[in-house]
Amino acid sequence: MQQTDNSEDYSHILEYGNEVLVHLSSIRGRAVRPASRSTLLGQHAAGYVADVVRAPTQAVSYIFHPKAATGHALVVRTITRARYLGAAGEDALLAVVEDERGAVHNLRVYNLHFGRDVANVLPAGAVLAIKEPYCEAAKESTSGIRSWKTTFPDDQVRSPSEELKDRGNDAFKNKLYRTAVSDYSNALQYEHDAALEISLLLNRAQAYLQLGSFAAAVSDAEQVIRLSSGQANEKALFRGARAFYFMGHFSDSLRLLEQLTAAFPKNHEAKALLAKNISRMEEQKTGKYDWISLVSEARKPTPRADVADYLGPVALSDGLLVAKNDIKAGELLLCNKAFEVLYPPELKDEERVLVYDATRSIIGQGEGWKLTQKIAVKILDNPSLGDGIFALGKDLKVYDEENSVENVTVIDGRAVIDVNLIDTIRESYATPFPAIHPLLPSNSPPAQGLGIWPLGSRAHIKHSCLPNAARSFLGDILILRACRDIPRGERISISHVHPALPLEERRSELARPPGTPCACAFCAVEEKEGPAVRQRRVELVQRVKGLSERAPAENLRTDPGRDEATRPDDATVREVAREPRFPLLEPLAYLFACYLYLGPNFTEDALHTNARYLVALGFSFEYKSSPDAANEKSGGGDMLLTQHGYYHPFIIKTLVQQSSVCWQLGKRRTANAWKRVAENATEIVAGHRRLFKEGYSGVYASLKWEL
Repeated sequence: MQQTDNSEDYSHILEYGNEVLVHLSSIRGRAVRPASRSTLLGQHAAGYVADVVRAPTQAVSYIFHPKAATGHALVVRTITRARYLGAAGEDALLAVVEDERGAVHNLRVYNLHFGRDVANVLPAGAVLAIKEPYCEAAKESTSGIRSWKTTFPDDQVRSPSEELKDRGNDAFKNKLYRTAVSDYSNALQYEHDAALEISLLLNRAQAYLQLGSFAAAVSDAEQVIRLSSGQANEKALFRGARAFYFMGHFSDSLRLLEQLTAAFPKNHEAKALLAKNISRMEEQKTGKYDWISLVSEARKPTPRADVADYLGPVALSDGLLVAKNDIKAGELLLCNKAFEVLYPPELKDEERVLVYDATRSIIGQGEGWKLTQKIAVKILDNPSLGDGIFALGKDLKVYDEENSVENVTVIDGRAVIDVNLIDTIRESYATPFPAIHPLLPSNSPPAQGLGIWPLGSRAHIKHSCLPNAARSFLGDILILRACRDIPRGERISISHVHPALPLEERRSELARPPGTPCACAFCAVEEKEGPAVRQRRVELVQRVKGLSERAPAENLRTDPGRDEATRPDDATVREVAREPRFPLLEPLAYLFACYLYLGPNFTEDALHTNARYLVALGFSFEYKSSPDAANEKSGGGDMLLTQHGYYHPFIIKTLVQQSSVCWQLGKRRTANAWKRVAENATEIVAGHRRLFKEGYSGVYASLKWEL
């Protein structure tokens, strides 16, 4: 923009501007809102009283397409003295101008560093030629001219701070956020005025947000708020609120947003973030989530839920989760969002490489190391978030020595990271997970990932083959529910290793660092039996597996062509069935399938076999009235679950089979009782009962049974 006289005829330029205005209005599908001279001057008077007021005229806010304006200029005259918009969060001057036809516009001028001498930079009555006129729609009801590059004949040489700011802006536009941060930081080292300092801090805060350096963004935003001398700075408040939100500091975010919405009630982005903050705080307090949205997010290829952590009726005591009060089966104990996760689609081909770790002389896959890198970068950028990760490293061996570092060390505002310690923690505690329970029927397989959940790790939740809680996942959210009644003070436990594995295999898996020994009653019984009995059991299970491969259950269909020789070896099944424990699960599942395929005459046998499967898992149940004695009208009698057992991943399918077989036998009340148990089991095993209807509605629809 250049200051000039008004001796030339610029009518063709104004005609061009009107043509662009009509064109742009038409492609936007709306008319540009007219603004009178008195309206614009009245808005401007909120900061200053207009110096010059002429007769009211009807004016239109010009909107120019930036490329089409190349090679043109627009002549205007300022009719107010300029005012600075720093308090509104913009590093710009605002003045009201009129063109040669008397149309009135708002003029914003950016990238013009003027110190405190605002009035002398754009005084009232100055005639200006705006080269390549360019404007974007503003937030207010009328839009005006925006000038991004300004030059005056008497401009002084630009300061190093200004040059570095421009370099930082260019880097930001090219998504080189770390370069932008470096340029803004270097600019702050030089002498500068308050307005430029505010602009640099705001720009750097935005770059920090893009990098995920939320703590640094908060620091810059709060510094701008202090420099604004009590005036609300829209950008600083919003960027600080966003940074607090992403750090999970929802009360701090809420504090800034309340100030922001009070000062700038038309900021719709702030209102939306305020509503999200209120939802997150409610989740933290009550554990009430929008489960429908969580399930929908979990079905995406790389799900990441926007929720808060919930810690329910449990607390850490000596580093372990314990019940704070008596807990009922199925109750939500905690929801923990992953500190970091990694999904296969996020890995590029060149990142799938073998990595040699010289400290431990091992070769590892690149996927694990990529997760290590993500964890380290997050802690580096947000040291306050890293204590939960570093606490997991206590007593782990790093460089063949036990680690004693439990907290993040911060020097000059930056975390000190030992990447080998982070990798050891990742290797010990990172968990492969399905985004949705994989055994639930679905049109497509769920996403698989690798993540780390500090609160849901083995460091805080011990292993038991007979646990009192069950862990599940919905996207990157770890969900922990009680799978039986838990008395106050009892430690929370889950099965980190499947209890159906042989004792030796379970112990070998649990011995991996950091080591999680198990002394549950089930392990004690198997230990007492001795290796010979355990080996015999393994051999019998293998015989059943071989039998199921030689004689698949579907070959036993009751049709004229079936081969009677494929009937299961009853002696083998009875031999295995003498000891009702986890090894019985596979033989009983096979026997149940055989009875189903043998036809209607064996349906009751299938029902009893499925019940034995549940007993083998540790469940107990009783009927209020005998289902065999109940007449058809009673629907088979009610069933009550009297003891919870181990919630095996296949238990939902088993309970669905039990309810559907009862329904086919006409035992409708009994079938409904089993269906209720199946719904509760889905909530415990898969995270929420909504997944039951989604997964099994087709099964019940085939029975003409509405869920």
